[in-house]
Order: sequence, then structure tokens, then C-alpha cells
Amino acid sequence: MNEERRKHPRRPWELTIPFSVAGVDNTESGKLFLNGDTVDISATGLCITTDHPLEPGQVLSFGSQRLVAVVKWGKKVDQSYRVGIKFI
Repeated sequence: MNEERRKHPRRPWELTIPFSVAGVDNTESGKLFLNGDTVDISATGLCITTDHPLEPGQVLSFGSQRLVAVVKWGKKVDQSYRVGIKFI
């Protein structure tokens, strides 16, 4: 039985992308700047891997904040974190 809940098809996409996480209190700017490696993309979101844990509800900005997304889920995989994000 297929339990796929996504409304839009995903396609593989491999690219390293910089992003920032808003509301991080222990940084001077209130943002944490990181890189992620994309896994796949759809019309409404993407999956990335990163070395830093991200929590559901955190807001990410890409490309000088022209693209904003929210973390929907994250899980540790080996020494990195796999994260699903939804564009907002």
C-alpha cells in the first residue's frame, strides 16, 4: 500500500546551497548561516542534508531572503541531518 502524502511529484536535485536560519539567539545577527546539500525538489518544497540539526517550525531563507521556507521535519542520518522544508 502506497502511503505517499505529497501532493506534488519530487525530482532529484543535487546542489550545495547556502541558507540562513532566523531567530538563533547565540549569533550576533540573530541568524545562523549554513550550507545544505539538496536531495530532491518539488513545487512546494525540498529535502536537504546539513551538518546542523534543524527543528520543525524554524524559518530558513535562501538567496538574500527572496525564497523563504519552514522546516517540516528533520532526522539524524549518520553524521548529518536530513531535513524536509516547505516553501512559504
